[in-house]
Amino acid sequence: MTTAAAAIARRGGTGVRPGSGPTRYLDHGRTVTIEPDLTWYDNDGKPVAVIDAKYKTTAAGKRGPNADMYQLTAYCTALGLQEGHLIYAKGDTASHAVEVVGADITIYCHALDLTTPPAELLASIDTLVEAMRARPSDEFSVGDCKNNGVTLKSDTPL
Repeated sequence: MTTAAAAIARRGGTGVRPGSGPTRYLDHGRTVTIEPDLTWYDNDGKPVAVIDAKYKTTAAGKRGPNADMYQLTAYCTALGLQEGHLIYAKGDTASHAVEVVGADITIYCHALDLTTPPAELLASIDTLVEAMRARPSDEFSVGDCKNNGVTLKSDTPL
């Protein structure tokens, strides 16, 4: 696990579970598994947001590659979630929201500049985690999740 990924997991709280928790499927036939990098849970163990880390950059003003959006939309659909987060290794550091047509799903794109000094990177991670925790939603907010967490699969670089 990278230093940045470990920092995100530690700052998320104590409700830490790998990937999506128990094996989850995209289809009713249970043939297509989903494997998000991070999942944020509420106090009852219910997933409230899914997070996928990408070790690639985004250009200023871009929302991320379409394939990343499709992947997060699939994760949110399979988990019954209204929001997902894409975290890129570098790019436009301003967060962007993409509202999915025909679904009650919003995908938020974030970027962390991994070339910054460690203290600055950790401060950026703190800011990102707090922004996700405080983000309002109609039904829920990860901010309502006391002592909840995020975790990364150990083989996924940020």
